[in-house]
Amino acid sequence: MEYFGLSPFAWVLVGIPLASYLFLLALVRMQGSCLVTSGGRDVVALAIGISGLVAIGPLQLFFPPVIAAGMSLRVTAALLLFYALCVILLILLSRPRLVIYNADLDQVRSAVHRAADSVLPGSERSPDGVYFPPADLRLRIEGSTRSRAWQIVAWGPTLRPTIWRAFRMAVARELAASRSASSAPHHAWSLLLWAVVLGVIVVWQLWQRPIEVATGFREFLRI
Repeated sequence: MEYFGLSPFAWVLVGIPLASYLFLLALVRMQGSCLVTSGGRDVVALAIGISGLVAIGPLQLFFPPVIAAGMSLRVTAALLLFYALCVILLILLSRPRLVIYNADLDQVRSAVHRAADSVLPGSERSPDGVYFPPADLRLRIEGSTRSRAWQIVAWGPTLRPTIWRAFRMAVARELAASRSASSAPHHAWSLLLWAVVLGVIVVWQLWQRPIEVATGFREFLRI
């Protein structure tokens, strides 16, 4: 029996990674301290969260309709590897950036300015970030005050990985030293609610329809 066009196995396959991602994101948004992560890690977390949707959609379209016996697992592994390579390519082609959660604009601006002073001596401060004349590099602050989520995007020549890592750590230290006493955004509770709903659906499918889930798993792998 299908609900909203999805079989019990599809609900499990989609729900587990997506509910985990939403739950983790909700916890991050509800905690009081600031979190600084790299853009690559943020993309990887999102890619894992939507991996179930990709598996029942694009990957199934690429799956050969007729394959030799015993080759289904290898084809599935190859498609998953292709998805991972696409995510890596997206990260490599994206501009270097930092992602900051649970911070106000003044906090982010102050942390970026102080971090640039220590890691990029000679940088010039601006309301939307900093400018580093020796490398013709601009670090621009982008984001939303309402969601308290920000990005520090690098425009210009790419910094060496060691310098970029030092800058990220310096921003994290500056934000950790600042205090942010504010309640969790309302959409954080919405994310948690959706995570719980998806988790309940997954548990319900595993509890009430284990045979259909197992059958769907075998069909997914073409066993």
